[in-house]
Amino acid sequence: MNLPRIAVLFVACGVALSAAAKSKMLQKSASKPAAEQDDIPKSIADSVSGTLQFAEGNFLAVAEAMPENKYAFVPTGGNFDGARSFGEQVKHEDDLIRS
Repeated sequence: MNLPRIAVLFVACGVALSAAAKSKMLQKSASKPAAEQDDIPKSIADSVSGTLQFAEGNFLAVAEAMPENKYAFVPTGGNFDGARSFGEQVKHEDDLIRS
């Protein structure tokens, strides 16, 4: 699996988790009256920021859950030549978030 595929996989996981959370949130809010003006995003950035913050939070939870001695893990089964270790991937994602 090459690096672009891994990046797409991370993004797809984030989108899937976000969609699941939003679906659950919509089910909870179904009993509430129609959306108020404050609930409607005022821009595309406002609309996307919630999903991005959710994905970032989930990624942070995964990074914190991984034992420190496993941060050097690199998959060996299959074609993983040049794959990043778990720690390198976490640093890469952090760099992307902060840029």
